[in-house]
Amino acid sequence: MLSKSTSNNPFRYKDPFRMWQVYNMLSDGKIGRLLDFGCGNGYFLGKLKNKVEGLYGCDPYGEPFEKKSVNFEDVKFEKINPHEPLPYPDCFFDVVTAIEVIEHVGDEKRVIRELYRILKNGGVLIITVPNKGIFDFLDRGNLKFNFPKLHKFLYSRFYGKENYLKHFVNEKNMYGDVTITDNSYHKHYNLKNIKELLRDEFEIKQYCLYSFFAPFIIIFMQIINILFNELFRSFATKYPSPSSSAHSSSRQAARYSRANKNISFLRKILNIDGKIFHCNYSYGLIVKAEKVL
Repeated sequence: MLSKSTSNNPFRYKDPFRMWQVYNMLSDGKIGRLLDFGCGNGYFLGKLKNKVEGLYGCDPYGEPFEKKSVNFEDVKFEKINPHEPLPYPDCFFDVVTAIEVIEHVGDEKRVIRELYRILKNGGVLIITVPNKGIFDFLDRGNLKFNFPKLHKFLYSRFYGKENYLKHFVNEKNMYGDVTITDNSYHKHYNLKNIKELLRDEFEIKQYCLYSFFAPFIIIFMQIINILFNELFRSFATKYPSPSSSAHSSSRQAARYSRANKNISFLRKILNIDGKIFHCNYSYGLIVKAEKVL
């Protein structure tokens, strides 16, 4: 089910939906230490300054941070070797996020064990992965496997033939791949797969499946909420609560009750929640799990 949006969520509709949802899954209060595993250019971390006391990021690629494309003075970044243990002590982090990372690694079980090791007891792990469904073939990371000729044409057209040869022929590095040398097919997961991966070391507290239409539905619901707020204000002015009026009458009470029920009914109809995404048409899966002993 989709998490209820927090009023101070720094991610907007132009941002990846998964980041908006991951932020909603974070606890309401201030977080001690948070690690974004496979942080890429650090965009997600760059939005958490007011939410987290200790910001950490790690990635095999250090170039985006070195260029300081965003102000990362508050982020402790580590360039990691994906085949070695993470450079953090046991039970160190309150929260670890892995946003679109697990499907890239060669040995995801080893990675999960490492994330378990560095999390505090009761710490939270939030991961996002491609959902296993009928839209698997649309994974652009797998385009080079499913449609190699089309991938070569499009990549060469947009990024140049030299870049194509560099990333997919000569060096054979897959951009954004945490394992760098392991050019494996992007894996897709359903909830059962994630449960098997986390085993009994984590307890799943919340999960969300989302489709291509999730961002548009969020915008729609925001518009509906704005309209309802206006409707409620108008309703409160026209039909004041009988208990707050010195001249209340049974007719006024009945009118108030009827109008209130109508508005509640409309709200119920328009309350679009995560259930509409719980199907094979979903292409993204977000899971929040808690470390257990």
